[in-house]
This record gives sequence, C-alpha cells and structure tokens, in this order.
Amino acid sequence: MTFQMSFAPSDKATLLLVLLVAGHVFGDFLFQSRRLAEKKERSLRSLLVHGVIVLVTHVGFLIPFLSVAAVLWAMALAAAHTLQDALRIRLWGERGRSVSGLLADQAIHVLMIIAVWWVLYRSGAQRDILLPSPTLWMPTLRHVAVLSTAYVFCVWGGSMIVEKALGAYPGVNGTAVTSFLVRVKGDLLVVRRKNGTEEEPPPGDHQEGDGPGAMDYTADRRMGMMIGRLERALALTLLLYGQWGALGLVLAAKSIARFKELESQSFSDYYLIGTLWSILVAVATGILAREILF
Repeated sequence: MTFQMSFAPSDKATLLLVLLVAGHVFGDFLFQSRRLAEKKERSLRSLLVHGVIVLVTHVGFLIPFLSVAAVLWAMALAAAHTLQDALRIRLWGERGRSVSGLLADQAIHVLMIIAVWWVLYRSGAQRDILLPSPTLWMPTLRHVAVLSTAYVFCVWGGSMIVEKALGAYPGVNGTAVTSFLVRVKGDLLVVRRKNGTEEEPPPGDHQEGDGPGAMDYTADRRMGMMIGRLERALALTLLLYGQWGALGLVLAAKSIARFKELESQSFSDYYLIGTLWSILVAVATGILAREILF
C-alpha cells in the first residue's frame, strides 16, 4: 500500500494560520500566569515580559515556516499584541476586565493574526517549508496543533471567561454584594467594587471559579477551577468524538454533587450561569475544532 497525498498551497496556508493561532492561544492563556496577568495591568515591565512570551511562542510554532520574513512578522504581531493590551488597560478600564471586554480583546487579537497571516500568504511565505518531506509530518502537525490549541483555550481560556462572567453577580448566599468584578491577587480573592475599592468578600460570598459555595476561599477557588477545567476537557473530548448525549451525564454528575446547595435560589442561579458559560466554551471550541479537522 502506497501512501500518497498532495498538498496544495491552500493546505500549507491553512497550517500557517493554525500555527499562528496556536502561538497566540498558548502565549496568552497557557504561558501567561495569573500573577503576570494581574501585574501587567500595573507594571510596564510585566506587560513587556508578556509580549516577549507571545513572541517566543509564535516563533516556536512557526519553525516549519521559519524565515526572516516570518520572524519579522512574528515580532510585529507580538508588538501589536502588547500595544493592544496596553490600550485595553488604559482606555477600557473596568469594562476591559469584564467578560465582554475579554471577548472583544480576543476578537481584536484574532483579526491581527489574520492580517499577518494574509501578508505572509500573499508574500509566498507559506511555500517556504523548512522541514523536509511535508507529506509525512504535515497532517500530524496540523492535527496536533488544532487539538492542543482547542484544549488549551477550552481549559485555561475557559477558566478566565467563566471567572469574569461570574464576577459581575452577587454572592451565592443572598448577601447583597455590589461587586463589579472579582480578581485574584496571589492566593487572595478580592472584590473590586464599583467605586474602585478592593476588599476581601464577606463569608459565604464566594465570587470566583467554576464551583462556588465553599467557606475556604483559597482552597475552594482552586478546587472550583479544577472542576471547571476537568469538566471542559471532558466535554471537549466527548464533543470531538461526537458524543453529544454523553455530555448530559457530565452535567448530571456535577449537579448531583451540588444537589443540597441547589436548594438556594441565589446559589442555583449562580451555579447555572457558571456551568452554562463553561459548557458554551467547550461546545463552541469543539464545533470549531471539528470543522477544521474533519
């Protein structure tokens, strides 16, 4: 049996776009720690460190297409990424830290990636394959890049989306908490109120993570985020295999674990919002990944 497969320029161009997106997702979500994300809002040095991380990640993913032009455009993309973050911090304020601000910010980054990809495509950079025998490694690299990017965005990016989505809502025990946003400084959970002040939330008003409702903020935050990450990873795996029915079992198991707490209306609403956001991220990521792969 002879293995034969031909690659048109469009196939290579598609791989180039996938690798550019992968560089952004890994640099912005996996290799950017929570502490760095917090510090870059106040420190120019931390913002530049994040820009360097994005640059190195892009260059690493572009190794198959590595050339002087690719490196230069990766530098331009990292510089534009850093500038966009700086403008978001300075001009958007609290709105930039909300879930709508996060999604708008990511949309702008994706548009910049598409622009750089289009320039590289028109310049013929996608035809310059550094590694030999592309028919052997290109399909595998494409699948690995798409799947790893999908899981990183779904697991780590999903945590950020859920956290910011839940940050705008009051506490789970009915206490009137007029918080606009919740941030985490190190291991400390902090409520940012509408007047700009920050403080630790009152007991029982857990405000962050995918599994709210416990008394120990630090431990519950970590466990809640881990539950959410595992939930999205499992949901994405099921969706990639087309097992939509099994997704209901995941939601049922999670609800059983919180059955007694769901008797509280405020907690059940809070829990439902977090779960729906989490599943929405997994479903959207799974559908997009399947469209690219199959």
